[in-house]
Amino acid sequence: MSEHFTHENWSTWLEQLTSPLAESICGEDLKYEEDFKYLKTAFSGVNELDCKKVFVTGTSLLAEKSKDLRISSYVLCAAANDFGIEGITYGLALFNKLVGQYKEEVHPLKIKARAAVHTWLLGQQQRIIALAQQNEINNPEQIKALIDELNVYSSETVICFDENAGPLSELRHWAEKLSITYPVVAKKVAAKQDAQLAVEQALPENPSKLTNENNVAQPSSTSEKEVNVSQTANVNKAFSVESNSQYLDTVRKLLAFDKEKHNINRLICVARAIRWSDVKLPPHEQGKTRIPAPRAAAFAPIKNALANESYLEALLSAEALFMEGAMHFNLDLQAMVFAALTGLNQKQTIKQFSLALFQLTQQFPQLANLRYDDGSPLCSAKTKDLLAQISAEFSTTEAAGLAVDDCYDEIESQGKQLVADNKLAQALSLITDLPATTHFELAKQQLIKAKFCLLDENYDFAEPILQSLLKTVELAELERWQPDFAMQVWRNALLCFETLSTDKDDEYFKLTEQLKKQMILTQPEIALGWI
Repeated sequence: MSEHFTHENWSTWLEQLTSPLAESICGEDLKYEEDFKYLKTAFSGVNELDCKKVFVTGTSLLAEKSKDLRISSYVLCAAANDFGIEGITYGLALFNKLVGQYKEEVHPLKIKARAAVHTWLLGQQQRIIALAQQNEINNPEQIKALIDELNVYSSETVICFDENAGPLSELRHWAEKLSITYPVVAKKVAAKQDAQLAVEQALPENPSKLTNENNVAQPSSTSEKEVNVSQTANVNKAFSVESNSQYLDTVRKLLAFDKEKHNINRLICVARAIRWSDVKLPPHEQGKTRIPAPRAAAFAPIKNALANESYLEALLSAEALFMEGAMHFNLDLQAMVFAALTGLNQKQTIKQFSLALFQLTQQFPQLANLRYDDGSPLCSAKTKDLLAQISAEFSTTEAAGLAVDDCYDEIESQGKQLVADNKLAQALSLITDLPATTHFELAKQQLIKAKFCLLDENYDFAEPILQSLLKTVELAELERWQPDFAMQVWRNALLCFETLSTDKDDEYFKLTEQLKKQMILTQPEIALGWI
């Protein structure tokens, strides 16, 4: 392990960096100073990362000029390179103490900027792990200390500036795996002394008062005494939850246990009960929220695991992501969970999961149409199709579905399976082989083709089919004598055009506004759940 760069030991380092500054407690915001700009650009990937320079520069700024969470996060990452788990632990301890001691005074002052620090750390987890693994990572006490600081971060620190924030789940998962490989071993001598002390404390002041019956009931050996005392001590340790942060921390420990034991049903149900039970629709302006879009690589491990049919790995990765930040709003993530559960053939869990998802989308029908701060959707067209299928299973309103005969139902079911297997051409050929004796039957077949294209996320192919169907509905006035079919055409066209639209002034956006009005005028009770 490398010697500390700036102080005699970590304790003095932590004490100095968390002590208030002379002129003002937290100093000034240094975002325009050259040293701060250097720290920020050091992690941009343009130049080679000099972790020692980042650590020394950040330490100097925190000790002398500013108490800043951004600088603290840079120091945390740099500490992982030369000091491994110990560096991460003290880096997190610094971050936690700055928030705990200075709360609203620590920089940056704006809540959104503070939340961005957490988002940045979420994206740096794999880098931190990779840097730390260059050092020895087999010290059980250091691993336990890291887990303790991660618990403080998730239960007390991050919720101070982002109530929807989740833990640093990748770091936590890594640390918990290490704790299993390198467990803390209690000293046997100390354990025996504690047991003997407990026995002495348990004995009455006057042993002669014991009756013969009590003597018979006493354990016959020292080992039995130790077992009984141990059990008594465990029972007498009353555990109480006194705050919301303690409650969340306890729940996350329970979820970690279920992940380790592969208790899939309970894992799914408990996680959704926690994150969805009192959820509120995020504030938005014309569908655009202030929620930052997920990082590009967030879904990669899940998608790769699904592609490799490693369904359990995909599920556990998805559940870890679900507990992060505002990921409980991302419906595409729920579609991945559904796919993983299907691959694991967890039929009972699928039913409970689907019901929870159905209740969420029924409570907040607008959720599927919201967008992140960069304009990307919380729910893709493909996921909306899945939500419609789930809704049809639980909805009692027959008018919400398209009335098609058994032949079309069977063909559509076969085609969807082919699309799922990346065989769009074969799926489309199923429809081509069907006879069509009327224009309406031909229109129904075209709609199924469009659905297959949307399911395959092939929007350029779906668009001309749907444009043709819109003309058919208009010319034949199908909204009057086949309103269910017209609603299906408009709904799928809406999904397609919303995806293709890139600006509020483009043609697709204008078409979506027209379609919404037509749906509301035709069947408002159904449109309410779709728009």
